[in-house]
Amino acid sequence: MEKYETEFKLKVVESFLAGEGGAKLLARRWALTLPWVASACVALTRASPWVRSLAAFCSGVANALAWVLSWLRSFASCSV
Repeated sequence: MEKYETEFKLKVVESFLAGEGGAKLLARRWALTLPWVASACVALTRASPWVRSLAAFCSGVANALAWVLSWLRSFASCSV
């Protein structure tokens, strides 16, 4: 059984990502145990560069796919 509800954990994580404080401050603000908040903050900090890289890659892929689709549409609309 979970000690904290998922929605509550999400609020704490969103607070950290919004820059509202570090582990100690968030633990006090949300009345949580420090180890849980600290481990979540460390995990998010370590994952952050990877997530940004993945987002940039996906954005690049999405742009390339959009270009290919527009090219195919223009090719399909040509009368031969």
